[in-house]
Amino acid sequence: MRVQIQNLILNFISENPGTQISAVVSSLPDVDRSSVSSALTRLTMQGKVSRKTASNKRFSYTIASGETVPSISKPVPVHVPAVVPKQHSISTEEWERRFSKAEALLEKGLLRRANQAFLELLDVTAETTLRDKIVRHRDQCGCKPSGDDSMMAGHFVGMGLV
Repeated sequence: MRVQIQNLILNFISENPGTQISAVVSSLPDVDRSSVSSALTRLTMQGKVSRKTASNKRFSYTIASGETVPSISKPVPVHVPAVVPKQHSISTEEWERRFSKAEALLEKGLLRRANQAFLELLDVTAETTLRDKIVRHRDQCGCKPSGDDSMMAGHFVGMGLV
């Protein structure tokens, strides 16, 4: 993967000499900025790319003289269907009961417990509008809205129990 990223960067720089890192990053939307930065540093250290400070005090990159650029064929996009995990669904009455319970916890100021109740409800809700409503209420809890891998004050928040 590292060599592929380096080759993609080399090709982009050869087509756009004097480019800055932001242009390289935007040309590779599937690659993290930190990976592009690391690859550019590595290419500069290997002598394949030359780096100069531009007038705006940012680095511009060009292919070093005498370097050959590997040819890369553009990959053909492949459609991969999204895999949606099978969700356990609950009745409308059960959903409303759980939502009311979570709201009551929020009103009482039991924020971690309300956050956990909203998260569990989020695990069994498939409808987008209801999920948005849950997320808005979770934001009121003042807890991290991420979920499954969050740690809040030493308590694990995120394991959905049904």
